[in-house]
Amino acid sequence: MRTKTKKLVAIVLLLAVSSGVIITALVMLPSPVKHAITPELQLEDLTNMSENITRLTTNPGPDENPVWSPDGKKIFFESRPDIGVSRYGPECYICVMDADGSNLTRLANGTDPVLSPDGIKVFFKHVDDHLHTINFWVMNTDGSNKKKLTSLNITVYPILSPDRSKICYYTEYHTGYWWVSWKNGTWTRFDKPQLDLQDMNTGCAEQYGEIWIMDVYGKNKNKIASDIDMTCIGPILEWSPDGKRILFQASTLLSSGNPIENIDIWIMGVDGSNKKRLTNYLGYDTAPKWSPDGAKVAYTSGNLSNLDIWIMNPDGSDKKQLTTGALVSDFDWSPDGRKMAYVSWLTEDPKAKEIWVMDADGSHKKLLLRVPYNPYSAGISLAWSPDGSKIAFDYHMIGVVNSDIYVIDVPAMDEETSPLSSEVNQTPDNLTEESPAVKIPDHLTEEEKLIVQIALKNRTVQEMLRGKEIKISSVSMVSGGETDENGKRISYDLPGVQMYIGNKDWTSIIEIIPLVDLKERKAVRILKNTFIKPTLPVALTEDEKSNALKIALDDPQVKEKIAGRDYEIIDVMDFENWITGKRVGPMQVLIHVNETGIAYSVTVNLTENKVIEVGEQIWSED
Repeated sequence: MRTKTKKLVAIVLLLAVSSGVIITALVMLPSPVKHAITPELQLEDLTNMSENITRLTTNPGPDENPVWSPDGKKIFFESRPDIGVSRYGPECYICVMDADGSNLTRLANGTDPVLSPDGIKVFFKHVDDHLHTINFWVMNTDGSNKKKLTSLNITVYPILSPDRSKICYYTEYHTGYWWVSWKNGTWTRFDKPQLDLQDMNTGCAEQYGEIWIMDVYGKNKNKIASDIDMTCIGPILEWSPDGKRILFQASTLLSSGNPIENIDIWIMGVDGSNKKRLTNYLGYDTAPKWSPDGAKVAYTSGNLSNLDIWIMNPDGSDKKQLTTGALVSDFDWSPDGRKMAYVSWLTEDPKAKEIWVMDADGSHKKLLLRVPYNPYSAGISLAWSPDGSKIAFDYHMIGVVNSDIYVIDVPAMDEETSPLSSEVNQTPDNLTEESPAVKIPDHLTEEEKLIVQIALKNRTVQEMLRGKEIKISSVSMVSGGETDENGKRISYDLPGVQMYIGNKDWTSIIEIIPLVDLKERKAVRILKNTFIKPTLPVALTEDEKSNALKIALDDPQVKEKIAGRDYEIIDVMDFENWITGKRVGPMQVLIHVNETGIAYSVTVNLTENKVIEVGEQIWSED
């Protein structure tokens, strides 16, 4: 479960993180309640600063941690009531609203909402301050069918795996000693906390950590790392997109004969194997984030005066600096991995915090928004929409009780933009002389081929196709319309080129449809669908089904789970890539135990005649 991470907190408030975490007590709601929010503005309305921004919440208390649904139609977030400046009450609610801020519904007491990959379930945490536990829960996206999964100690900083089947978490232990850094850069070890010493810079507890993995039901616990130096750092864990590797950060304060404040990024397999230190900069290398395809790791590097964004391969090679003097407090990859958005500070007059977007190689930086307040007081965190066209962010200030959620449009990287103008899905009129080398299907008519050639000359299209596998499917008329920010309806009836863009083996597919104005000889819009599944079910032979089922039911682990229980075979499945026509396997046997509501997904390798993995999930009838 990806917790909202304020990178500033991880760096500047190291003492607070290492000394403990302030948690509030929460109580589960029995059912969803429609929640009317009464406007009571306490923050500056950022819509006054840009026409590209939509304000979604006006709750007098804090609204934060926006999370998009996979289809981009809903935003889940945390909401608290107003109980006074710099105070937090026991209530913290998981809420959901439409992407335009309408139809807001309060779902449950809890924090840190994370959706299942299919968007059907919401996983969240419920903190019991009295019992010092974090409880993991799951519910439907309408708040129904809440089920508790497991509980953990309140200090373990858990995070869910990408498929939501496992939890990785830290445990900490203190040695009883404390460290103080002095303004001259040296460190001293004490046997008790030291406060208000002359020339003292910071102080923190000496502590080590262990990293564990278990399934979401609290079973199969496995310690994968120990004796991690966590002195003066905040714990961060990052699952790789394929769920096979984990990034974490560790201090080197205690491993040096001449202690210095230093944080590095490490990587290991989910079984603790192949542990490797990726960075060695004498300062802070922190806040690692995987690219969506797992091919790159972005992180911030620097010191307390400045943090810039860097990028590297997962083995630590090919490091490249992407920003210079940016004072980055938060950043996030776009869903397609082609861009990054980041929050930068301006500490000189005029003081401000800014939201920028750039290509993933650091080029084409564009300013989206400048918030003219002291950056030490203003906080902003980012969340891309699934199609990459918008960024949701929460905006708060120290000393102001409420925080609000906004959405800002993200222009195409080759558009000349102003923070005050935007049109949804509009593409620029900038054609190149050459079209990319793309095979145009022979079955198209001459006019359709001309439409394809015009679409391929658009620079936005070319940028989207660069380095990708490309398949042009068809040309057909596309009718539709949009409503702009002023409520004006814009309709179109234009020929569109249906293109599929994929990685080398077509395991990831995006559909784009450039709409072409033949009279103007240009592409005027690009429709985009990022939710194309590259695989489709395959019709299996009776022998294949029978063999897979026999292997599954003969497996000792499966026998143990279904012994003496009423169960049914839901399906036996295999899949193929519908672009390449190749089987992707392995087979899946889905078994449902009726009395427990648990469905077991048994992965079978027919060639080796064995079960590879047995997963489980809770099914419910709503």
